[in-house]
Amino acid sequence: MTKCKSCGKCCSTFMQLIGKEKPSDEMCQLIEWRNVEVKEIDGLWFTIDHNAVCKHLIKKGNKFLCAIYDDRPQLCRDYPNGWSKSLLNEGCVYKEDE
Repeated sequence: MTKCKSCGKCCSTFMQLIGKEKPSDEMCQLIEWRNVEVKEIDGLWFTIDHNAVCKHLIKKGNKFLCAIYDDRPQLCRDYPNGWSKSLLNEGCVYKEDE
């Protein structure tokens, strides 16, 4: 398995599950107006905000680290092992590890 390179990509995108049904065109326009993407992944619909940087992400030199690493939420602990490859953030070294 690939070793994390501390690029911070996992903590700079926020995805929220909408459901199995595609949102209405009106809802998609409203969501996208806020500069948030609506995308279907593996049969499920998500909103994806590529500008939602976690407030606990800190930069040290050329690496990004978690300021609350030992106390981070379970969602963060599960990344990337508990995630489908198609849900991993673009550019994440784990997505490239086949």
